Amino acid sequence: MPRIKCASIDCKWNSDTNMCTYGRTGHTLLMCDSYVLTVNDGRQHFHKCKAFEKSERAKELEGAFKRFLESEDKE
Repeated sequence: MPRIKCASIDCKWNSDTNMCTYGRTGHTLLMCDSYVLTVNDGRQHFHKCKAFEKSERAKELEGAFKRFLESEDKE
């Protein structure tokens, strides 16, 4: 199984060493080929992971941040 470095810190499958652990669960890693036209860098080619799932910790932090913003709006 190839080792894939993951830059998405909020993904459930990202390990502490930034390696994807999705394949270790017996699943096949799902990647799609993507091209994006940018203003300054021209056409960018990258592979996008289709197995992304937001981790529970990321969901908790997102909820806490939303509550914080709502409390700031009320003041």
